[in-house]
Amino acid sequence: MKQFFILCTVQFLCIAVLTEVHAQTDSIKWPLSANQTFTTYGSLVGVNQSFRNLAATAYSGFETSQKSADPTTLTLNAGYSDTVYHQYVVSPVAGQTFHIDSLSFKVGSATGNLRVAMYYALDSNFTNPVAVIASSDPISPKKNQLNFYQYPVNLTVNSGQAFYLRLYPYLSAASATKPLQAKDVVIKGTAILPNVVPTVITKGVYNITPVSAVGGGNITQVGGGDVTERGICWSTSPNPVITDAHTSDGTGSGSFTSNITGLTKGVTYHVRAYATNNVGTGYGGDSTFTTLLDYTPPTVITSGISNIYTVSAKGGGNVTFDGGSPVIGRGICWSTAANPTLTDSHTSDSSGLGNFVSMVSGLNPATVYHVRAYATNGTGTNYGGDSTFSTLPLSAPSVSTASASFISLTSASCGGNVTFDGGLPITVRGICYNTTGNPTLGDKVTIDGAGLGIFGSRLTGLSSGSTYYVKAYAVNSLGTSFGEQVTFTTQTPGSTITVAKDGSGDFTTISDAFKAIPKNATTITTVYIKKGVYFEKDTLVGPISNVIIRGEDKDSTIIQYDDYSGRVVGSVTLGTSTSQTLWIQSNVTDLTIENLTIENTSTAAQAVALNVQGDRIFLNNCKLLGYQDTYYTWGVGRLYHKNCFIAGTVDFIFGSSIAVFDSCELHERRNSGTLTAASTPIAFKYGYLFRDCIISYDATGYDGTAITNILLGRPWNNAPRTVFIHCYEPAILNAAGWQVWNVTPGLYAEYNCYGPGSTNTSQRIISKQLTASEAADFTTANVFAKGSGNYSMDWYPETGTGSPVSVGKSSQVIPTRYKLHNYPNPFNPSTTITYQLPVAGKVTLRVFDITGREVMTLVDEVKPAGEYNVRFDAGNLSSGVYFTQLRAGGTVLSNKIVFLK
Repeated sequence: MKQFFILCTVQFLCIAVLTEVHAQTDSIKWPLSANQTFTTYGSLVGVNQSFRNLAATAYSGFETSQKSADPTTLTLNAGYSDTVYHQYVVSPVAGQTFHIDSLSFKVGSATGNLRVAMYYALDSNFTNPVAVIASSDPISPKKNQLNFYQYPVNLTVNSGQAFYLRLYPYLSAASATKPLQAKDVVIKGTAILPNVVPTVITKGVYNITPVSAVGGGNITQVGGGDVTERGICWSTSPNPVITDAHTSDGTGSGSFTSNITGLTKGVTYHVRAYATNNVGTGYGGDSTFTTLLDYTPPTVITSGISNIYTVSAKGGGNVTFDGGSPVIGRGICWSTAANPTLTDSHTSDSSGLGNFVSMVSGLNPATVYHVRAYATNGTGTNYGGDSTFSTLPLSAPSVSTASASFISLTSASCGGNVTFDGGLPITVRGICYNTTGNPTLGDKVTIDGAGLGIFGSRLTGLSSGSTYYVKAYAVNSLGTSFGEQVTFTTQTPGSTITVAKDGSGDFTTISDAFKAIPKNATTITTVYIKKGVYFEKDTLVGPISNVIIRGEDKDSTIIQYDDYSGRVVGSVTLGTSTSQTLWIQSNVTDLTIENLTIENTSTAAQAVALNVQGDRIFLNNCKLLGYQDTYYTWGVGRLYHKNCFIAGTVDFIFGSSIAVFDSCELHERRNSGTLTAASTPIAFKYGYLFRDCIISYDATGYDGTAITNILLGRPWNNAPRTVFIHCYEPAILNAAGWQVWNVTPGLYAEYNCYGPGSTNTSQRIISKQLTASEAADFTTANVFAKGSGNYSMDWYPETGTGSPVSVGKSSQVIPTRYKLHNYPNPFNPSTTITYQLPVAGKVTLRVFDITGREVMTLVDEVKPAGEYNVRFDAGNLSSGVYFTQLRAGGTVLSNKIVFLK
């Protein structure tokens, strides 16, 4: 290809020059099979895929394609919108042009309702968009497959311009959890390249030793074709070329680094970066350096001090040069005198180059310290600059009060956050409250453990319709601190709606009772359901809050239906998310469901018993029964379960909500079934937490096959998080623990689980065993804090921690003696062991058989003073006499227990 260029001299004499230029086929591709990155072929500059009002939710579509949807609803919007799109950007490298010939991509969906439009523009504001696929005539990909589309384009993108391509996906009709599946977005064309050698810059030389150094270059323009070789060349003479000593450091444009070796000590060298294309070789400027006469200690910089407390702080450093030999030690040293060395207190923070972080501990309060980073190699030790800081003086703690929530007639949730311990251990923390204002420890008080961090309290025994004043408090040996005062008013009794099949209540169906619940009520509404099997499909539609749905008896008050995915009802084909027996919609909050069985009796396909989208939903003493996909924790709300029984076959607890299951039983009904399939949103720290739960199973599955193998779960979408803490695991639990599936889990973990199926992490896959400190983070208060998701308030739904006591009367706050007992006794197969501690300290609670052989450790940790309950399940043991033993504070107590099958 030939082009004319006009060259003008300073005398304004212009000469027409005919110059040969080089053309090549270039393209850029976004595979969308693992992330949003791209690959370029030729001289193009790309940008990662970006979204507007959409997000990548998984890479598990057809052909491992990317799934994208609204990050909140996890589906596409119904109807075209020019504010909902994928964007792809490409431009030619500086000094070149790019003529675009074609656009291609693959898209698909699990619905036939998918529509896609496509436009492009040459400015980021999309001022003059050009339709490739107009919104008035979108494409309609076929259902359940990827469809390939390719379109011709005749457009030149000049140097300094960028090409912006947008895909606009939407649904022709509303549908739940139906994302766009996209893959292999390709922009292809011809790059026009001037017929010149590459332009390259020589970088400065550093890390100079007696025999080596580090240099490099930066190729800013590739010139007349792809760069086929690049590196640096050096000599003792000026302007070295590639016939001199040189490196070869790959191909392509951009920055690169070169290792210069085989040098002689004390010699001055010249170095130039080079780059070669099919026209020739271009060089950077000539730079000089002189090798050292000998090796030196490393070069290290002291980082700033942060996280300063009474007895600790955080520091660190950066080893920028190793002195010519490996760095074998690094860290920080500190002293009350200037310029501390390794003879003073110091840390050891591994080895090598780069940044490191050090924790400074064992300090004295209110003291000025000097700190220096250090690094050591075979030649010696070098230090960074001297930095000073002052530790804080000992003080009372710092604590804040959380807003009240989950307020009922006689109870409410509240809590606090101990942000600083004052340099001394927090011995007790909790909530003080009254009805007159400015509560202190002389008023009603809760005891909520000890230590730093978020804690929650469930205040009980309150008076309805009363205003309460609340402060969080924390105590160390220097004193007590209080958080700010918050107020709340307990609910006043509202209506009670009774449902009875025999006509003795207000309604004979639950569906009619739900319609009678007032919207946006400020009082408590109770729906009381008398015993009976209610065969109906029910939906609780908001805006509704402050509602209690209470069955007369858990085992004989049953909501039951038999819909399933794929069933045709009228002209509508049901999906998993519409097969439920009971649906709690997203605009329902502060709902309690108790003493109730919710069941889906179908075994034809996925069949949901309970579908929950709301926030702050409390299920107490309930049964959820079904086949596959029994319990759908849809949406991103917070769900708390206490003493519930949940049964199913595959993924029978699944969804994206944050959910805590306390003292629940998970019951498997099919061989090789999986208990869970979380799809925790990527930004969430917590997902499913199972605590003090039991995993049980039928001897023979619903299909007549013996159940000999089950799994804890498999990762479905997003970055799922599922944790089991102190749960009973049966012998048939697969040693792998978890099944690999669609995505990599954000966190799959266990801690302190017991039973014949519990094992160490080396046998588990895609999971870990938490450390004690990691497990301590999984409190209900932390999991349901407003910061765990995009919530407006904290939520503390646990019961039993907020009984009114008085710190001023120690006999009512903490036990006066150690105590150990259990109930029932004899038992089958489980019993509750209660123990009391008059002082805080290390506690062990173990179970022994009649021969003195230990069969189980139930507790082995430090606990504050108080009364505790632990459930002991002997289902895998033989009938007989056993002994519990409590060791705490130098006291040893034993108790005989009898297990009778």
